[in-house]
Amino acid sequence: MSGSRGEAIGPGTVGAEIATLVFGTMRRGDFSAERATDLDREVFSGYLAGLCDAGWQGDPDLLRLGYTAAVALRWFLLRGTLRALTGDGTPAIRGRAGTESGERALEQFILLSLFLLECADEARRLARRFALIP
Repeated sequence: MSGSRGEAIGPGTVGAEIATLVFGTMRRGDFSAERATDLDREVFSGYLAGLCDAGWQGDPDLLRLGYTAAVALRWFLLRGTLRALTGDGTPAIRGRAGTESGERALEQFILLSLFLLECADEARRLARRFALIP
């Protein structure tokens, strides 16, 4: 499981670009997944503050929905983590963490998978609140 999937930043759904920043930073090995919640809070609060400084007056929960849904859509990580866990020969490698052991990389991918699932749960709750899903 390598970190070869590309990520891009540009026009798109509100919150999606910080999903790329937060999730991609940990997936590539630039930040420990053990501190996913800390990175999530810091980046999200900075993003919200920046939007407000620029004059945005929307509901912060809509922003949070866009962000958490965008994280949850990175489901390919779950597939790769499960493959590595089942021993199909797929090595666990986090992009820039080249000296990291395969075991440590897999631990990080498991933690990142749990973070992804937490974001999916949060996105589902928010989508229900806005009556976007039953």
